[in-house]
Amino acid sequence: MTHIHHIISTMKLSRMDMDVKGRYVNSDNSVIMPSSFSNRPINTRNPNNCHVSGSPKKTAKTTGQRQDLPSQYHLLGMQGIQSLIKTPPPSKKGKLHSEERHSRDAASEDLAPESFLVSICAVSLQTEVRCRMELVDKTINSYFDVWLGPRDPRVKGWLLLENYTPTFIFSVLYLLIVWLGPKYMRNKQPFSCRGILVIYNLGLTLLSLYMFYELVTGVLEGGYNFFCQDTHSGGEADMKIIRVLWWYYFSKLIEFMDTFFFILRKNNHQITVLHVYHHATMLNIWWFVMNWVPCGHSYFGATLNSFIHVLMYSYYGLSAVPAMRPYLWWKKYITQGQLIQFVLTIFQTSCGVVWPCAFPQGWLYFQISYMISLIILFTNFYIQTYNKKASSRRKEYQNGSTAIANGYTNSFSSLENNVKQRKQRKD
Repeated sequence: MTHIHHIISTMKLSRMDMDVKGRYVNSDNSVIMPSSFSNRPINTRNPNNCHVSGSPKKTAKTTGQRQDLPSQYHLLGMQGIQSLIKTPPPSKKGKLHSEERHSRDAASEDLAPESFLVSICAVSLQTEVRCRMELVDKTINSYFDVWLGPRDPRVKGWLLLENYTPTFIFSVLYLLIVWLGPKYMRNKQPFSCRGILVIYNLGLTLLSLYMFYELVTGVLEGGYNFFCQDTHSGGEADMKIIRVLWWYYFSKLIEFMDTFFFILRKNNHQITVLHVYHHATMLNIWWFVMNWVPCGHSYFGATLNSFIHVLMYSYYGLSAVPAMRPYLWWKKYITQGQLIQFVLTIFQTSCGVVWPCAFPQGWLYFQISYMISLIILFTNFYIQTYNKKASSRRKEYQNGSTAIANGYTNSFSSLENNVKQRKQRKD
């Protein structure tokens, strides 16, 4: 704020108050030296002029920057300042033509010193925000490096993997939409979204099928050990697994749309604790997996989950077509498949604990704990759905709706018949 106050204090200066060296002068030609401005020169190794703790402080002699101008002006340079105040370059003959002189006078009348200085303030503010964001990212990354060790260099610079901040922001926005979305739609008519849902579900089906195929072939090519596989012995197959698992991580961001469609269709009863917990945690967990253990023993759970998603999203997409509904027979097996997936993942992960290899043990214990939490939530859902409410679900099925499966519900006819009659869809 001190910088801003001193910039405002000089806003009465016109551009004619600047001498040939680019310094502000008074009417008696004495140079104005704004003493409270930061005179720190630009760090040539840091284009954003961000101060990094511990870095040597350079003087004007080493950097070649003038000490008589504020650091905000150094950000632009004299050429940038001249472009801001719209000073036309001199003509080849050393003087301006009448048209150029006329345009310069008009520009000087339209552009006040205030706008010139505000432009400098804006550039300085953008640089400060960028510096603070970089500082936050470096601080977070340094903590992760201390807790989890060095990252895998093979994913350095990959989309969304460089810093945790984007993934965290996406997760917070997701939770905010889950909280505010139903309130926003409370007094609005629900959307059908039938056409979009067909494309969305079939698209995720194809993506899941691609990931399943690539993971299986990559495991076979690398000769992966079922009981324990480290992250560096598979050769080129490891890179293939890493590339596919990045798509698996990115698909968790796409799957946020499952919840958004529930909100738009006002199927709020489908947004359960299981649903939100599963979606919100998977994206964050796989960001860490991709940065530290992007291949090796990490492949198994993603391979099984991709296969389950082929069955699940194909059912969703085909059930949007009324003519196909009589031929969809596998919906009741999806929840069972999910539970079997979790049990198999715990067994395979436990093998890495009993017969250890170079794969980090801490990740194995974490995965076992997470799978147990999913088994508890899915089992509770399965009991609530198929045992206590079996008779009511069968009655709804006879009336034209479908039974709940896998923690979600599925219906495309509720909007056609009666919005208040909530026909359920599994997602």
